Amino acid sequence: MKPGHAEIAGGGFAGLTLAIGLARAGWSVTVHERAAAIREVGAGIFLHHNGLQVLEEYGLEDELGLRGVSLQKDTMRDGHGKVIQVRELGKRPSSRIWSSPRQALIDMLHQAALKHGAAVNVGSEIATVGADGSLTDVDGTVHEADLAVAADGHYSVARKSLDIPVTTRPFRTTSIRFLLGGRELTPEAETTEYWSGKRRIAVAACGPSHTYVYLAC
Repeated sequence: MKPGHAEIAGGGFAGLTLAIGLARAGWSVTVHERAAAIREVGAGIFLHHNGLQVLEEYGLEDELGLRGVSLQKDTMRDGHGKVIQVRELGKRPSSRIWSSPRQALIDMLHQAALKHGAAVNVGSEIATVGADGSLTDVDGTVHEADLAVAADGHYSVARKSLDIPVTTRPFRTTSIRFLLGGRELTPEAETTEYWSGKRRIAVAACGPSHTYVYLAC
């Protein structure tokens, strides 16, 4: 497909990552984000080998090094602290895992998209996708495109407007996540997960100055 113009609904991880790739390939790109700022909901995020490969292909490994941390060990313990399993990370490429605050990662992608020439419009909410590939925002403005992308989340309004069937299945697992300032709990670049029956808690180094904690049951 020859380079043209792309309109992307959604300025999250998917939308911004695609915007970078298309802009690098010679496309003109406009990203529409309905929120007033580019921001992420949540605490930390783990990046595995496949995701890291994309960032490296985009030349973002140095930036990632400033915002994330390469985890070296993953330990599982039972409810009494007894070691169940220890996994060394990074010994081979496929076992790499990085940890970063979600906002730090989205900021990196946002800046990279702008650097490569993509336009990122905040406060721009897409309502429908037309049969011709155009996007129409809630104000009625039509944004014509050679490629229109619905990257506006699981409950995508853009996808819904195309009557694409979506099947959802609720999981019985619930969780809560925290991002703590400082690395006092995690001075080493590793993650530890404690299992007690159907409940678990994990503590992981998250970038140079945060600790990621999550509880699940």
